Amino acid sequence: MVNTPDTFDWDFFLRQWSRDLLERLENSEFTSLPLEVVHTRWLGYPGATNDEISIAEARLKTTLPPSYRSFLVMSNGWPRLDVLVDRLWSIQEVEWLASRNQELIDAWMTGVEIGGGSRSVPDEEYHVYGDEQDSTSLRDDYLQTTLEIGGNPEQGLLLLNPQVVFENREWETWFFANWLPGAQRYKSFHELIQDRHKRFLDSFPKLRELS
Repeated sequence: MVNTPDTFDWDFFLRQWSRDLLERLENSEFTSLPLEVVHTRWLGYPGATNDEISIAEARLKTTLPPSYRSFLVMSNGWPRLDVLVDRLWSIQEVEWLASRNQELIDAWMTGVEIGGGSRSVPDEEYHVYGDEQDSTSLRDDYLQTTLEIGGNPEQGLLLLNPQVVFENREWETWFFANWLPGAQRYKSFHELIQDRHKRFLDSFPKLRELS
């Protein structure tokens, strides 16, 4: 069965990712883990309650996309996504990018102006996803309204873009980094997470076998 945002099994996926991470941590990191984590093979957190998510949505004045909501119910944040994204934040920490990192937006837009200003990206170029996508085919003004859900400005940020919402109510989701430059964009949070997982497995060999 093809996974969609409505059918994606977060329980199975995150438990597998947790195991994959544990098998690839450097020895110093692995031996410093709490024994409970090693025994349970679980790096995640307790899930967010519906009330906690609703309180955050009221604070943010928005309704979060379904696959991101489903992830939070399974684990309220994630301690380490891969080598580029060290953490997905809890719902209590999630904030609009402009509220927390306006200076990053300003620096990006200054660079855009120095480079000749924002170009108009037509729909047929913008709405390309997957391997054929160009990370520079970015509508720069969208950055101002994105929701920051994880990562860090030095390596890369995970952002939800409310300016592009699909019929299934999923928001376009970005891995945004200056070094790309621009963003790797996905049609949902769950598509981004699946891709980060695949890239992680392709890049890092197992250092141990877990029984």
